[in-house]
Amino acid sequence: MKVPVAVLIVSVLLCGGALSACGTDKEAQQRTQEIEAAAKRKAQQAAAERRAKKKAEAEARNLVESCEHAMGEFQDSISELDSRLNVGLSYDEYTDKLGDVQVTYDQVDYDELDDNPRCLSGVGVPLESALNQYLKAANIWSDCFDDVSCSNDSIQGSLQLRWAKASAKIRAAKNGMDDLGTPRSGTS
Repeated sequence: MKVPVAVLIVSVLLCGGALSACGTDKEAQQRTQEIEAAAKRKAQQAAAERRAKKKAEAEARNLVESCEHAMGEFQDSISELDSRLNVGLSYDEYTDKLGDVQVTYDQVDYDELDDNPRCLSGVGVPLESALNQYLKAANIWSDCFDDVSCSNDSIQGSLQLRWAKASAKIRAAKNGMDDLGTPRSGTS
């Protein structure tokens, strides 16, 4: 019996299509293994990323704790002076408060921050700059007392400028402390 050519072609196409669509058992096993291996790699990568994130968060917490331990009292003291200026201080009150700030500055243990240069640059330097602005204001005020032709009104602008610069530096130090608490991926 002769099979028509069209039926033969359809049979070959159907059979060939079925084989290529389904593949052999060996090909199916290989594909399953590849999928499982890819899923395993993805899970391992996700686990490694979680571990790295936890490590970065722990390092950030340690940096903040270290910086607060070393700089916290100085930062609190200078922030208090800044806040008190908003309600007004006499020269004697100002210089007394500034003396208290100077004492806390002198007590900062910079050796403790050898492993935390971001604390020094992001918190310590702005706080020191703020202190310097407050000291310059005290000098302007003191010089005015020594000059008989000077009045408090004549130096108000200079004092306000120094105090505003100091306030900006204190805010920069607060931002620097906040930045220490932000985990860094890859490096710290």
